[in-house]
Amino acid sequence: MHEKHRERVRERFLKEGIANMPEHNILELLLFYCVPRKDTNELAHRLIDTFGSLSGVMDAPAERLRQVNGIGDAATAFLTLLPQVCKYYMQQKETDDKLNIEDYESILVHVRNLFLGESREVFYMLCFDGKGSLINSIRFESGGITETTVNKRRLVNAALGNNSRSVIFAHNHPDSVAAPSKGDVIATEELISLFSAVEIKVADHIIAGAGDLLSMVKTEKFRFMFI
Repeated sequence: MHEKHRERVRERFLKEGIANMPEHNILELLLFYCVPRKDTNELAHRLIDTFGSLSGVMDAPAERLRQVNGIGDAATAFLTLLPQVCKYYMQQKETDDKLNIEDYESILVHVRNLFLGESREVFYMLCFDGKGSLINSIRFESGGITETTVNKRRLVNAALGNNSRSVIFAHNHPDSVAAPSKGDVIATEELISLFSAVEIKVADHIIAGAGDLLSMVKTEKFRFMFI
């Protein structure tokens, strides 16, 4: 009975895609590939009830997923892998398409994709060449730009090592709004000065909040820092 139901769900996806599928059906379909011989419809409902939505399930940390009845190590690994694969795909696609610093809407999309699946604060530096093409998006493990683990000299060395002519910083506030703290502003000013000394322009510092983005260079209050 389960196999016939699974086949119907798969056929619906192959014919129609997921645009018109309820989110519990999308999650049920995903669970087919890591939860054999069980009613994944019931499990999909349980996960969405626990985390609020399909995206909530995708963003849930492994230790929380394991607490849901019916979710074992295989399902935990699979569900936490998905957003990371999506992020990798988007980064590679954007790099292959030669993302340019002048295309600011695409830059914001790229930054939003960088923080997919991140449940803690991390810091990125986007490196651009002399023509404004993206060279690399470097991830630094940290608690944010103001943390001592983001060593400023290390950032400069990484930018020089990538032959950067300009950079954009980005970090996230996963449980808060996209607004720089006083410490964020001070650290940004220090980095602008440090990078200027090696003739690398800091073009922006973008902050990703729980549901939005803020570009400091596009915000009148902070724009003067980047001139």
